[in-house]
Amino acid sequence: MAMPTVRQGQDLFKALLAYILAFSFMFSTWGTWVQARTLPNVILVTIVLSPGGKTIGNFLDTSFLLVACVLFSAAIWAFTQAVAGESYTGMAVILFVVVYVFSTLRAINPARFFVASLVAPLFTFTAISSVVGVNGPNTTNKQLFDSNFLISTINSYLIGIAICLTINVLVFPDFAATHLNVLFISTVKSISSLLISIIGALSGSESTKELYDSGVTHRNGLVATIQRNFGIIDATINQASAEVSYSHYSIKDYTRLLKACKGVVAIMCSLHTSLKSESSQRLLSSREFIDQIAPSTKDSWLNLESCCKQVLEEIEAKLESAKSKAKISSNMDAEAALLEKVMDASRNATEAMRLFERHRPNEFLNIFSESAEFTGLTEEQKESWDKLILVTFHTLATKELVNSLNQLHSAVYCSTGNNLHIRLHLKHYVPGFVLYLFSPKAPTPKHVVAPEMKVTMLVTLKNLFLSPPSIFGLKLATATVCFVMILYSQQSVFQQWSFGGAFMTILVAISPSLGQTYMSLPVQIVATTLGASIAYAGVSAFGRDGAYGLTGFAAILGVPFFYLMLNNFTFFILSLLTLLSFSNYVIISFANRNNPRFPSPDVSLYRGVAVTSSALAFSLIFTLVLYPTLSRHVLRHRMFEIFRDFSIYYRKIIVSTVNVPEDSNAIITIHPEDNDIKDTRDNILLKLASLEPLMAFAAVEPRLAGKFPVAKYRAVITNMYTFVDRVEALRVSGGDAPFDANVRKFLNFGVLGETRIEMQQTIRILGYIYASVMLTKQRLPPSLPNASKARDKLLQAFVLIIMNHVHHVYPPETDPLADMPFDKEGVLATLNTEKWLRLLSFSASAREVSNELDRFGVLMKDIFGEFPDVVERKPNLEDAERGSAWLTTA
Repeated sequence: MAMPTVRQGQDLFKALLAYILAFSFMFSTWGTWVQARTLPNVILVTIVLSPGGKTIGNFLDTSFLLVACVLFSAAIWAFTQAVAGESYTGMAVILFVVVYVFSTLRAINPARFFVASLVAPLFTFTAISSVVGVNGPNTTNKQLFDSNFLISTINSYLIGIAICLTINVLVFPDFAATHLNVLFISTVKSISSLLISIIGALSGSESTKELYDSGVTHRNGLVATIQRNFGIIDATINQASAEVSYSHYSIKDYTRLLKACKGVVAIMCSLHTSLKSESSQRLLSSREFIDQIAPSTKDSWLNLESCCKQVLEEIEAKLESAKSKAKISSNMDAEAALLEKVMDASRNATEAMRLFERHRPNEFLNIFSESAEFTGLTEEQKESWDKLILVTFHTLATKELVNSLNQLHSAVYCSTGNNLHIRLHLKHYVPGFVLYLFSPKAPTPKHVVAPEMKVTMLVTLKNLFLSPPSIFGLKLATATVCFVMILYSQQSVFQQWSFGGAFMTILVAISPSLGQTYMSLPVQIVATTLGASIAYAGVSAFGRDGAYGLTGFAAILGVPFFYLMLNNFTFFILSLLTLLSFSNYVIISFANRNNPRFPSPDVSLYRGVAVTSSALAFSLIFTLVLYPTLSRHVLRHRMFEIFRDFSIYYRKIIVSTVNVPEDSNAIITIHPEDNDIKDTRDNILLKLASLEPLMAFAAVEPRLAGKFPVAKYRAVITNMYTFVDRVEALRVSGGDAPFDANVRKFLNFGVLGETRIEMQQTIRILGYIYASVMLTKQRLPPSLPNASKARDKLLQAFVLIIMNHVHHVYPPETDPLADMPFDKEGVLATLNTEKWLRLLSFSASAREVSNELDRFGVLMKDIFGEFPDVVERKPNLEDAERGSAWLTTA
């Protein structure tokens, strides 16, 4: 286990100090500012706000939501008293609605709404308890609306928030904005290392298997580090937007920088994934590459590496200077010299790319048939064409990488410059629906009539109501209403056994999925028992009002559990419930120190553990019985959505490059600067990242068919990441503009056009099959369409047309390659122009897309099985009858 960092130690000290101050407030004379029964709220706030106190922005965001939630809940309390009165049914309905709304928000965004999902229902439950009379004596002249109790409850929350605010502002204040530059610098360094490793492999430095394996392992580690940094940067940008900061860059600037970095890394990942393929291994170890291609291009690669490193170093230097809060002196000559230096590096990189195009690796490969009649490609020629298009892809991908690096440099230098500004982002605190109401709306199309819009709205509302977050809200709301029935019917038992603390246990214990509940149940039992047992030891040793001893116990307990809560999400619930259980036991004992009828410490411990265990058992049974939401079902549905997005991603690339509309202006309208395609890619990556926790929850869920096949599903998810890189390589090869008109005409000619359409149809059909199987869990049909064979037919047709052109098979008026010379030198020179290099690179990427798509079929057959083939094999009649269902059912 790694040693704690200085920052981790500071965060632990802040959380522990707030916890101790809350206990000190309770034991001091200041504790009389609020009613004794509301003191647990002070401790509760200091515990739940400690994870949000890592940075000022995180704390302000969480505390702002908490204050808004307290005010809203106070209004609900008053509303409950005014509308429901003493009606148990009315109060139960209001509780149901409040729990449903806030639990649904928690399921949608648990990181942001977890605290609010606890406080609002707890407020409403407290209001009901005050009416029923189990929450202590009425303090407002026996009136139904105990307004003094409400005011004391509000004050207790505000005191807890004030304690945390004081600690976070005065003790080791940590601004999220200061972390962003450090994170970006670390990411740029990793990008530089990844770039050097990739260029080293392309220049021939990994010719042996040992060097190749070492390079792949090194690049895998760098890619994982970069992707992890991207996730941290995303979260930190969100935290920084909640702060008032004084910095060089605004949140929009940082968001633009992150998007530029992701664009660079996406291209590098496509190169890295290509280098891991079997075809790349054959290329890098072939004699043509080692003896001819690599030596002729090595100087260009080294020149390109030097130029890109220079650009990245300047980006890193600019980010380093932006870390300082001092105003950077504006030296126009130095800025001009630096800009000229970077422009020189960019020009040198562009010149290096021109050298690549002049190297013409096709001259080193046997790709040209010398016979008078072309009857087909030999195996050697197929291998040579594969090597040619792969080298071409590496060249064009590197060219796109240089352009992306220039865009990243522009984003760093052209955002804010040398000026420091006060950054305040009020939009962060405005609810999303308010921004939506006041944002400009697209005009409604004329062909859409009002009834159609109403139907669409109803369908949307129905889908939202039946979505997993809404189902979770309904389950938790129903559970709390069932719990309130005990309050209504058994008031004396409820009060004697302190059942009120079990309400919070139910709110925490019932999770959005059964897997989460299974994982957290034993942890919750251990946590609550441990916390109450330690509190029992403290009360027994120092008495119910032993301020110093109990505060010391709280400090000792807080050190390990606050550290786990702040630094390991796996132990978050364990730490939270342990600290809450300890504080509740101590506070209730302190509040009843003068109550002769209050039970002894050992009886309180027994009752507390019994009530908590009962609440946890109730939560588990309730989760199992009432519409159990299984993580594996959510996982498969999420994977279905990813397969659907794959088809959308691929279709957008094809439409923007090959199947281009006649009106060229429409392309610019649909895909401005290719951002639509890149946004689709980023959305797929976000969905892939969300699968990991679902895998962990699905692994522990009960399953009649046996243990959930984690390894098989993980293999599919790993292949999804690879597939994203393959399709991204296809986008990089296609570029940001459509193919040349002559190239598009060539692709639609004769057999080539037919095979191209066949390949696109095969890819779409396979995507539809995989998505449907993932959603329905049906076995896969036999003899799936083979995308790799379709792509090989496409390459064969591609070469056939070129050979027929060379041998004058086509009449001049129908020759699709009329602008290409007939001699070998002329053909090779034409293939070496950019528009044909893009097509060759596109073909290389399409091959890898096809291979990975076929691999999905193998992996998914391993999970779901395969229907028997009753056409090509000798059928088993019993299996055939059972297996033919896929032909007759949707």
